[in-house]
Amino acid sequence: MTDETVKVPEQLNAVFVKAQQRVREYFEKYNSDPSQGTIEISGERYILVRAASLSTEFFDLVASLQQNLSREQARKVAAAFLFDLGHAIGKADASHFHEQLGISDPVERLSDGPVHFAYSGWAFVDILPDSNPSPDDDYFLVYDHPHSFEADTWLDKNKPSDHPVCIMNAGYSSGWCENSFGIPLVAAEIECRAKGDKHCRFVMAKPSKINEFIARYKAKAGEVPEQSLSVDLPAFFHSDHLRQELQRERDFSSVILNTVAALVVVLDSEGKIVGFNRACEKTTGYAVSEVHGQRIQDLFLIAEEADSVLEVIEKVSRGEKIDRQENTWQTKDGQHRLIRWLYTTLTGSGGLVDYIVCTGIDVTKHLRMERQLAKQIGELAQVNQRLAEVNTELDSFAYSVSHDLRTPLRAMEGFAQALLENYADNLDPEGQEFTRRIVSTARHMDILIQDLLGYSRVSRAEIEHEPVDLEMLVADVLLQLEAQMKEKKAKVSVQKPLPAVLGHRAILLQVVENLLANAIKFVAPGIHPRVEVSAVQHNGRTRLWVSDNGIGIDPRHHELIFRVLERLHDIESYPGTGIGLAMVKKGIQRLGGQLGVESKIGAGSRFWIELPTSPAQTT
Repeated sequence: MTDETVKVPEQLNAVFVKAQQRVREYFEKYNSDPSQGTIEISGERYILVRAASLSTEFFDLVASLQQNLSREQARKVAAAFLFDLGHAIGKADASHFHEQLGISDPVERLSDGPVHFAYSGWAFVDILPDSNPSPDDDYFLVYDHPHSFEADTWLDKNKPSDHPVCIMNAGYSSGWCENSFGIPLVAAEIECRAKGDKHCRFVMAKPSKINEFIARYKAKAGEVPEQSLSVDLPAFFHSDHLRQELQRERDFSSVILNTVAALVVVLDSEGKIVGFNRACEKTTGYAVSEVHGQRIQDLFLIAEEADSVLEVIEKVSRGEKIDRQENTWQTKDGQHRLIRWLYTTLTGSGGLVDYIVCTGIDVTKHLRMERQLAKQIGELAQVNQRLAEVNTELDSFAYSVSHDLRTPLRAMEGFAQALLENYADNLDPEGQEFTRRIVSTARHMDILIQDLLGYSRVSRAEIEHEPVDLEMLVADVLLQLEAQMKEKKAKVSVQKPLPAVLGHRAILLQVVENLLANAIKFVAPGIHPRVEVSAVQHNGRTRLWVSDNGIGIDPRHHELIFRVLERLHDIESYPGTGIGLAMVKKGIQRLGGQLGVESKIGAGSRFWIELPTSPAQTT
């Protein structure tokens, strides 16, 4: 629609026709009375302001008053002021106009603005078709002011500008539209006749979206947007944004202060409480409203500690450093809490202390625990001493039992063997078999007692880690097993060199002996044992492998075989006590090492032990 007051796209025609009629009627009720110095429109007082005084002359005035500023800085100061003024007037005019005429629909409220703009002498408005005046984040208005009073002023005075000058136009129009839609809006002039452009063209959007929409508009118009597009947002929006940021910071600080588990008390320079977080409320039972403005030493501390706290606060106020202080608080319900404090000062101008931030931890429970722990440590020391005495008694008892048990066993074995050798003819076959079983059982019992004693020694032996040469140790074990190897026709190969490890030689001797003895023993009938000993080093540790060609172990039993007296086979097929591997596990655990096995039925076994490599290893 083209009309004498506003030009809009066709889809907005109907609403603007109504607006034009409505605003025309409003401005037709004009009355001027110079004797009273009044101009009234529809009963409302108006004033006329010369255009140049709010444009070129105002910029010149600011530049003359702010001589300490550069021309560009002075321009920004003037522009910020004019935009603020225009924006505020636009909001106020829209609010009053719509209230007086009873208009509530946002689009109708907006449509009155351009018409009112024309009647009040600001400028003619030409709203372009790309506009989208919607009350949300997508609000976008692109429009021209063909007769902007500000651009005309600069042109009339023949003062070409290198920047847009239609500041109040942008402020007033965005203020009117902001009031109409109830959302924050800002307008920026992207072309200006005062600086030689064809149009005075504006883009209006939410402050957070203005740069995005300007870039989108320029791209659509075939222009290449600048790499870093920036619009000078007016001081009004900067101030509002700053206020919002400050409020967010306060809210954020408050959230943090009331979220932390530590007690936080803020004192002013006189030692009065000005900050008191929720942790303090929870600990003391006092609400912040009850303590604000009170002296901390008068509220929570037991009487005998109040003076020392006051002394600390005075020292901190003077700038002295206090690392830590512990004192007792008396809570609202009379309980005593031990608090450990750290102090931080916030200084103002002149380096004077404005605030003291006291950060505390309630250590009442910790103190109780420390006392309880100290008591338990004392009791544990007594228990350890008693255990040492018991172990000594057990060692003595074990050797005594060993001697007392083995003596009659040996006698039993001797008498039974004598029966077989000297009186076999007097025994029938069944009697001879029974006698042989007595001999075998006595021998097995004797071995079992020895193994149990060995296991007991490994479990209780005093351990001092020392370098142990595995190569020499394996050689010694093979000498001890020489008879068993000959009987089984076993072949044991050792991949040299074997390193030295940190361990205990006597325990490792038992460990390796049991591993090699088992490897030689557990083979299928008719098979000659083949055993390989090797070692690998990695990350400061040595893993010793003992691999065999034996009968193998079902993976389900890999944990079971390391238990005391656990056997997977009958004693007739594979003699033994079921203690050997348990002794291996106990010994390696006591040395702080690890062990394991890789095996399956019929595929042999690979046992390994792992200990720290000795710095003094032999290679």
